[in-house]
Amino acid sequence: MAMANNINSIDDIRLRRETLRGELDKKFQDMCASYKRLTEPEPEPVGFTARFIQRAQNFSYFFDAAFLGYKLYRAFNGGGKPLRRLLKR
Repeated sequence: MAMANNINSIDDIRLRRETLRGELDKKFQDMCASYKRLTEPEPEPVGFTARFIQRAQNFSYFFDAAFLGYKLYRAFNGGGKPLRRLLKR
């Protein structure tokens, strides 16, 4: 709001508009670079241990999703207490 008090002519308005346009272009370029960094694929693991760890993580993600699906299925379609029967054994 302090800039609004210093605007006295059309030239000041044009200058301020060009300044803001330059700042917006710079911010847009920064956002594009950040988005590109976020969406690029991860590098392939090089060593045996790194590959093993990545595969173990992928398996744990799959197992977690499958178990969550099972729990949701039992909760909504199986009725009652889905997990208590499993935990009592």
